[in-house]
Amino acid sequence: MARSIARPQRWFFGPWPDLSFGCGLLYVWLFAMQSVAGPEMRRFAPLELAPFLSILFGMPHYGATLLRVYARREDRRRYAFFGLWATAAMAALFVAGLHVVWVGSLVVTVYFTWSPWHYTGQNYGIALLFLRRRSVPVAPAAKRLLYASFVLSYALVFLALQGSTPGTLAAPGNYVGTVYEYQALGLPGAWRDALAAIVVVAYALTTASAAALLLRAARARDLVPAALVVGVQSLWFLVPTAAVVWGRLGWVEPLDPTWRAYAFLWVSVGHFLQYLWITTYYTAASESAGGRARYLAKSLVVGAAVWTLPPLLFAPGLLGRLPFDMGLALLTAAVVNLHHFVLDGAIWKLRDGRVASLLLREPHEPGPQPQAAPGSRRLGPALGWVVGLASLLVAAASAWEGFAGNRAFDRADFQRAKLALARLVWLGQDSPKIRVSLAEHAQRFETLEAAREQIDRSLALWPTAEAWAALGRWYEESGKSEEARRAYQQAVALAPDDPGLRTSLGRVGFSAGGYEPRGGGAAP
Repeated sequence: MARSIARPQRWFFGPWPDLSFGCGLLYVWLFAMQSVAGPEMRRFAPLELAPFLSILFGMPHYGATLLRVYARREDRRRYAFFGLWATAAMAALFVAGLHVVWVGSLVVTVYFTWSPWHYTGQNYGIALLFLRRRSVPVAPAAKRLLYASFVLSYALVFLALQGSTPGTLAAPGNYVGTVYEYQALGLPGAWRDALAAIVVVAYALTTASAAALLLRAARARDLVPAALVVGVQSLWFLVPTAAVVWGRLGWVEPLDPTWRAYAFLWVSVGHFLQYLWITTYYTAASESAGGRARYLAKSLVVGAAVWTLPPLLFAPGLLGRLPFDMGLALLTAAVVNLHHFVLDGAIWKLRDGRVASLLLREPHEPGPQPQAAPGSRRLGPALGWVVGLASLLVAAASAWEGFAGNRAFDRADFQRAKLALARLVWLGQDSPKIRVSLAEHAQRFETLEAAREQIDRSLALWPTAEAWAALGRWYEESGKSEEARRAYQQAVALAPDDPGLRTSLGRVGFSAGGYEPRGGGAAP
C-alpha cells in the first residue's frame, strides 16, 4: 500500500492550522493561560459555557462520524454491522439503562473508562500520520515503543479510575447527583500507587527509546509535530493524573483537582477540534472554504439531532421517567459517546486503503466526498434537515436557559430562575433539584403554599433526599413534628451518610415524642 501512495505533502491545511488543531498547540496555550491566570480565565470563560462549547465543537465532532458511516450508500453497506447492529445494541442499552439502575451505571462506567482511551487512540493515530506525511521511516520496534508510550499514559488514568475512591480524573462529565454510580474495581491505594510508579517509569523509558530510534532515522525537525502530540497526550492524561495520585503540583491550577473539571473542559475542546480538523480534511479536502463550511454545518445539524432527540423523547411524561439532571443527560452522553467510539474505531484506519490514500496523498489528488443517496431531493432528506435544525434550536435554547437560570440564582433573581425552569420544562428538562432550590426561596420569602407546590412537583419528578428534607423543613415550619419526622426519615433512607439529615431527624424526633434517631429507616 505504501508504494501505491504518492509522496505526501508535509502539512494538511498549513503549519499553523495543523500545529494548533492537529498537534494541540492551541491546548498548550490554554493550559499555560490557566496556569498563570486561572481566575481571570474562568471569569472570562466560565465552566457554564461548557454546553455552548459542546454545541459548537462537540456536536459536529459526533456528526462527522455519522456522516462518514451513513452519508453514502457505499459506506452504509461497508459498515452495515456497525451502522445497524451496533447502533441497535446501543439503543437497547439506553432504554435498559433508563429503567435498570445497575445497567445504566455499567454503561456510564464503560463510558468513563473508554473515553480517555478514545482520546489516546486518536492522538496516537495523528502522531503516526505526521510521521508518515514526512516520509519518516518508522521501524517496527519504534512503532511498538511509540504505541506503548500512548498505552502507558492511558494506563495511569485507568489505575486512578479503578482506585478504591475513584473520582472523575479523566472523565468528560460527572455522575455525582444522578442515580448512577461509577463501578470501580476498588483497587487498594497502596497497590494503585505501586503500579502507578511502575507505569510512569515504563512510560519514560518507552517514550525516550521511541524518540531515540526515530532520531536515528530522521531529522529532528521532521519529528516536531509528532513530538507535540506526545506532549499534549501527557498534558491531557499522564501529568494531571500523576499530580492527583501523588498529591503534587497542586499549585498549577490545571493540575489542581479543585479545577480539574474546568481543565478537562479544554481537553475536550482540544479533542473535538483535532477530530474536526482531520475529518474536514478527509471529506472536504478538494472543496473551497465554502464547501468545508457546508460540511461542518451539516455535521453540526446531524450531531445536534443525535444528542437532542433521545433526552427529548425519553423525558418524564413521554417515553421515560428519569429527569434530565438525575441521569437522563448522563446516560445520553454515555451511549452517544460509546456509539461514536465504536464507529470511530471501525472507520479511521490507515490500513484502510481508501483512508490512507487520501490522508497520505498529494493535495491536488481528488478525494472521496460524501455523495447524496438516490432520491435525495425527496421528502425524507428534507424532513431530516428540518428535524436536525429543530434539534439544534432545542439544544441552543436549553443551553441558554440553563445558563440564564444559574446566573439568576447567583444574583438572587428568582423570577428569572422560575422563567428559565418553565422554559426548560417545555424542552423536556424539568429539574427536581431546581424545584427544591425554588421551594427553599419560597419558604423564606414568599408563602408556604408556593413552597409546598415546588416540593410536591420535585417529589413527583423524582424522590430525592433534598426534596424529602425540604418537605421536612416545610412541616417543621407548619408546626407538624410527626409529619416532619417521617419526611426526614425518607431523606435519611436515601442519604444515610448525611450528618445534617440525621441531626434534623433527631431534632424533630424528640419533638414528636422521644424518637431515637439511630435507626434512620424509612417511615412506616
